Amino acid sequence: MKKIGIFLVLVMVAFLYSFKDEKQVDYTQFVSPFIGTEGTGHTFPGPCLPFGMVQPGPDNINQGWDYTSGYQYKDSMIAGFSQTRANGTGISEFGDVLLQPFTVDKKENFGESYYKETEKASPGFYSVTLKNKVQVALTCTERVAYHQYTYPTKAGYLLVDLQHGLRFLTDSLVLESNVKIEGNNSISGYCHTKNWVNRKYFFTIVFNQPFSQATLLERKAKEAAPRYVLKFDLKDKLLET
Repeated sequence: MKKIGIFLVLVMVAFLYSFKDEKQVDYTQFVSPFIGTEGTGHTFPGPCLPFGMVQPGPDNINQGWDYTSGYQYKDSMIAGFSQTRANGTGISEFGDVLLQPFTVDKKENFGESYYKETEKASPGFYSVTLKNKVQVALTCTERVAYHQYTYPTKAGYLLVDLQHGLRFLTDSLVLESNVKIEGNNSISGYCHTKNWVNRKYFFTIVFNQPFSQATLLERKAKEAAPRYVLKFDLKDKLLET
């Protein structure tokens, strides 16, 4: 009886030890967020959480059957980084609050090419270096998108585009918006959009550094939401939002 008891203890210890080893395996190393991002897979490589409200990631363009998630793996340009999207649906929607970092003062042509070899994605994280030398890193929680921009110089610029969206129809527009700048480090408000669905979204953008200048860009015909160019004087060349 004593031998049986010892045997059972040894079996239990061996079982618990094997279970402990199995739990230590990091299965995320086998995940590639780039799967489905080419052709009509309609997926995107940015971070997200199950049932999360935000899906930050790169947008190449804002319209077209191939770009329903905003992203195509072989596209060489990035229009900016929006905060929401539907993944793998085949219908364009969301693409709210587009941010695009750049290094020289300008009022148009914000699209930027990037170094493909620097583009990295893993569960919960995305990074890329634009050809203007700005390093971009994205992650998120269930309700908050985090952006980190490392600029090559202490003068940094950022486009905040609230008119942007991933369009299903050519006449899809923001119907109305109410946006305000709060102090020198925050922008908040809401936009009412009509695309595949009719909806309102509310947002707040908070920066870890104050902006020294905010320029409201001229609206095009039928546009109902603002675009801003923000200028930052960055001591450490780093901007987070």
